Amino acid sequence: MTSKINVTENIAIIIEKQKIEVVTTLNYDMSISFDNKDAAPTLDENGDLFEPVYKCKIKAIPKSDVFYTSLTRLKDNIKDLQEIKKFFEFVRENKENLFEMAGFKGALEWN
Repeated sequence: MTSKINVTENIAIIIEKQKIEVVTTLNYDMSISFDNKDAAPTLDENGDLFEPVYKCKIKAIPKSDVFYTSLTRLKDNIKDLQEIKKFFEFVRENKENLFEMAGFKGALEWN
């Protein structure tokens, strides 16, 4: 099942099984990933597998060099950065829900 969350006017999160995609009209490559910190499965004293530990990573990378040649361009960029800030805040506040909605199994590490 696919879920879509509109975070801002220009940023949406699409959640599928074990996959989260960020769709945006901003001039940024944006992503959310849950990376497994454990390179190999580990066992407890009884030989049972420990749950894998995941870390949430959020990225927003400009698609082109950032430079300013006018006040208008600067103001436009500030608007974009405010939206990106809202996106980061949303993910930080909802990472447990996003993790569960995407069907990941394990523990989520807090930063």
